[in-house]
Amino acid sequence: MWSSVDEGMDEPDFAKILYEGHPAEGTERSAFQFLISDPATGAPVRFLLVEAENAWAVAAIEKILLRDGRVNDTCRIIAIFRDHRFAGVRDDLLEEVPYADFMVDIVDHDRLTGSPVVAACFSKSLSAKERTRVARRAAESAGPGPSRAEPTPAPAPGGPPGPVPESGNSDILTSALCGMGFKKPEVKKFVSSLGRRVESEPVPQLLREGLRALAA
Repeated sequence: MWSSVDEGMDEPDFAKILYEGHPAEGTERSAFQFLISDPATGAPVRFLLVEAENAWAVAAIEKILLRDGRVNDTCRIIAIFRDHRFAGVRDDLLEEVPYADFMVDIVDHDRLTGSPVVAACFSKSLSAKERTRVARRAAESAGPGPSRAEPTPAPAPGGPPGPVPESGNSDILTSALCGMGFKKPEVKKFVSSLGRRVESEPVPQLLREGLRALAA
């Protein structure tokens, strides 16, 4: 599935990204209405309107929603308007949020970057200017982190250093950072510098570190 998305498709193949017969098949743009609830009480806090203005943006959001109809633990979809464009918001109860800002600020990073397919769709949905802006916003939202990596434990005396085990985390991290618009050689160099940390530390934490390093 990843290769079919990553190898230059002009338009998303919804049967491969989502599933055959998905309602978004053939949709070029959509408006999504979300509800953010209070995590303690479940009471409504904010209503958001997000417009996906190309088929890749539609695919990115729809793929995330396939999981459980949410983009994070407190933000769920309540309405989708396919192939329609909103002319504006007329009530303070509903807040219009730009698509790229929504994906970086509202969508849970695990849901956005944990799937190479979603990361690829998101990357293809952005212009070059938007990619730069998204990378900068993501790095800023990551906040301060450790000033240096934890040292890799030394091998046992008398024994040769063991190889770094193979891990799907390397592929996930590489795909996620490339999906944010960073150049693949620079991303691979960063991921390689992590060594065994790729397996031992959470991917979202390493992603934030990568954003700070690559956006510097």
